[in-house]
Amino acid sequence: MRMLSHLRPAFWLLAGGLLLVPAVGRAQQTAPAVIPAPPTTAPAVAPVPETASDVIIDRRGNELPGQIIEITPSQVLYRTLDADPALPPTVLPKDSLFMVRFANGTKEVFVERAAPHQPAAPSAAPKPGLTESELYHLGRHDALKYHNYSGAFWGTYTATVLTIYGGPIVGLGVSVSRPHPARNARIEREKLQYPSYVEGYGRQAQSHKLGSAAKGFGAGIATWMAIIVVAVASFAL
Repeated sequence: MRMLSHLRPAFWLLAGGLLLVPAVGRAQQTAPAVIPAPPTTAPAVAPVPETASDVIIDRRGNELPGQIIEITPSQVLYRTLDADPALPPTVLPKDSLFMVRFANGTKEVFVERAAPHQPAAPSAAPKPGLTESELYHLGRHDALKYHNYSGAFWGTYTATVLTIYGGPIVGLGVSVSRPHPARNARIEREKLQYPSYVEGYGRQAQSHKLGSAAKGFGAGIATWMAIIVVAVASFAL
């Protein structure tokens, strides 16, 4: 009996342990599963270009990437990214460009320069020492002196002798056109630049040509009269 009393505590410990084992198993089955957190990664960073370039923008909107070498008052010197550094830079006229955007973000805008004022071409100035009126009379003088009027005379005369009525027609036809001093090789070429001189020459030449045609018509009529007189005298004999 004394031995049983010593084994009684061990019995109770063993029984309690057997009762605790199922309870622990049930606790492990009902405990929520722990889901491991996904590993954190740093956000992706866009790659930074190794080298930035200047950009030239022309007045049409075209962009030319490259490296600005120098900007002068009238030109922009630059080199393309693939150009050989040993070669001279490309030169662009500044007037054809709108802006340069540098690699550091700064900009330089080129203001379009106004075209330099071009004075109007002066009209043909009178010959030194002569007024417009004097040039006009100089033209008339040269027309009387240098123009050939024989064509109007002989043309009208011949037409009058041949047909009588053809004389006035030919004379008017010849006199309608106004002669120009440029057709006269004896006229100095520098005088042709003065409108007053050309006007005076043309008017005088046309007027004198009409007079020559009238003289040719008169000479033709006189010839006919002489022929008639001779014919009448011949029949009278």
